[in-house]
Amino acid sequence: MYIKVQTAQYVPIEYEAASTGERIAAFLLDLTLQFAYVYLASKFFSSARVYDATWYIPFVVVPFVCYPLISETMFNGQTPGKAVMKIRVVKLDGSSPGFTSYFMRWILGWFENWVLLGIPSLIATASNARGQRLGDMAAGTAVIRLGYKVKFEHTLFRESGEDYRPHYPSADRLSDKDVAIINELLRSKEGAVKERLLEKAARRVESILGVTAQEPRPYDFLNRLVQDYNHLAGQEKD
Repeated sequence: MYIKVQTAQYVPIEYEAASTGERIAAFLLDLTLQFAYVYLASKFFSSARVYDATWYIPFVVVPFVCYPLISETMFNGQTPGKAVMKIRVVKLDGSSPGFTSYFMRWILGWFENWVLLGIPSLIATASNARGQRLGDMAAGTAVIRLGYKVKFEHTLFRESGEDYRPHYPSADRLSDKDVAIINELLRSKEGAVKERLLEKAARRVESILGVTAQEPRPYDFLNRLVQDYNHLAGQEKD
């Protein structure tokens, strides 16, 4: 299952969605840490003979209840359990999740996982095309898998032979970020939207570099630019 995220540059990027099993495993790992904290904190207050709710609630109850919210806010969409399982929360519009998004996931998560024993979460993630639970749907987020294998042809750099001759010598004026965006656009799924974006990107690059495309198709022009850029960048490193 894959999730399409639209970047700020209007380039669609696909991420692999975290499986239901991975999310459950992360939840159980986090739950273990939560109960371990409650046990240790309770032992401490007991040994210190402090039983006042004024101390117990803010230092034991609140951290237990707010653990997912605090963790995801502090660690860029991950809890310790998610980090172990190598999954993370992302926004579907390509922006970085903020406190409001994490809060929405957290407050509905308590309703889904504690009040209704996780049944809505299981049904939603199993039936939703993006693997979202109710909290994700409300927050506009999804949970993706990190560190999955990427084929060499999907990376920024491409191999070129020693006798390769760049068609556009000014391609080295592009930045790594520019080329990465072009590369992602070239890799995106075929369709009318891709063709429009390719045309727009080609005209923009022509303007920036002061060149005229020699290839009839924007795809071929941009693909040639990426090849030229990598060849020229390789020469500079040598």
